Amino acid sequence: VGGCNIYGDPATEVPKTWKYLVDTFNIESIIDIGCGFGFHAKYFKKNLNCEVLGIEGSKKVVELALIPEIIHHDYTSGPFIPNKIYDFCWTIEFVEHVSDEYKQNFIETFKKCKYLAMTHGLPGQGGYHHVNCRNPEYWIDILSQNGFTLMHDITQTCRDLSQQDMNDYIKWRDDPNPNKPYRGPAAEQNDFRKNDQLEPFFAKNGMVFKNINL
Repeated sequence: VGGCNIYGDPATEVPKTWKYLVDTFNIESIIDIGCGFGFHAKYFKKNLNCEVLGIEGSKKVVELALIPEIIHHDYTSGPFIPNKIYDFCWTIEFVEHVSDEYKQNFIETFKKCKYLAMTHGLPGQGGYHHVNCRNPEYWIDILSQNGFTLMHDITQTCRDLSQQDMNDYIKWRDDPNPNKPYRGPAAEQNDFRKNDQLEPFFAKNGMVFKNINL
């Protein structure tokens, strides 16, 4: 459905935000929907000691994934319902790539998670195969109908932390020290792309929800 970058996107690699969420909700297991090559899932696994499951729509990408816990599933073919409850779902810049008629298929995956953090394409936002760009109110309403409540204070904290993460990344990539601390797999891949424009997606429209049914 598009949007998968072979180098990952360091603008969506938000270690401060991730650690805050993991610590706040005692997260031990995570589903990453639309995970691409698994840049985020790898960080959750290797750096935050979480059990991970990545879900990706491209078979080719799954074959080249960074970790083995990435599976292929096309949400236009039906829902994916995990066989267990996960603590957390992370899905970044994914939902806008799936036509509205199929949204319930990935929401059924959301419903097997205690907490959900997501971003979404906004109306008019550019990008390959953006077929369902919506305002935040749309997703808040749809998710409310499916048992999720928006956590306003947590959302704002995560947005603020994500902006800090963006600022930290800009400093990190401009640091010429070859021994600078590890930041994440996407940052490592993109260290040479000094002049890329960066879009801090979670700082702009990220949201955190609680599943009131779990």
